Amino acid sequence: MTSDPAAEATQALAQAEELAAVAVDQADDGHVAFRIATELARAWQETADRVTHLRGRAAARIRDEESISLRTLADRLDMAPSGLHRIIHGAPKSGGTSE
Repeated sequence: MTSDPAAEATQALAQAEELAAVAVDQADDGHVAFRIATELARAWQETADRVTHLRGRAAARIRDEESISLRTLADRLDMAPSGLHRIIHGAPKSGGTSE
């Protein structure tokens, strides 16, 4: 059987989401549940940020392998050039601070 790392990663994320729901649902009271959910949301956002970085690296790889402009790559990936620039270069989504 051939391993599919992307499918395995997606399955692991789904399992993590299920575990997170159980942790929140089994909390002793609403305050504890909220604290747990807040911690989980923070961890999930950090993971999403790291995956976005991976996405940017993959886009930069395409750009470099094919020696194409950012605009051409953005067209091929059906993205706005500014959004593609943001994920490749790791700029924050907005000028504000995250909460």
